[in-house]
Amino acid sequence: MLWTRAMGAGSLRSPLGKPAVGERLVSRLSVRLTPSEWARVQAAARALGVSANRLVRDRLLERPLSPARPAYTSISDINRAAYRQLGAIGNNLNQLARHFSLRAAHGHPEATEVLAELQYVIPLVREVQRLLRGAE
Repeated sequence: MLWTRAMGAGSLRSPLGKPAVGERLVSRLSVRLTPSEWARVQAAARALGVSANRLVRDRLLERPLSPARPAYTSISDINRAAYRQLGAIGNNLNQLARHFSLRAAHGHPEATEVLAELQYVIPLVREVQRLLRGAE
């Protein structure tokens, strides 16, 4: 990844405004805004798909704003619950895949079979999640 010097900061930063490896965001700046100003900041950040903090930091330091993330329609409460459950299932499947990858590396033949099944199931879970994001 290409690293650039932040405007006036003297520290290395990525083009997307992320701190350099080993550098943390530790200083805080407090700003008072009217409710209408805060609403404008939030709307601008939402339109760009970034946090309000990220928007203000990037604008203040004159860094290019990162591209907007694709917008998803709102997920209904039922789909939201299913989406979270699928996320938990996907997490568990990934943990199993890691475990069986280690076992397969040590020559356990049954681990290879389980890995093949997991490699089939994990993308299916992701696809169902993607479909839920697009559903109303």
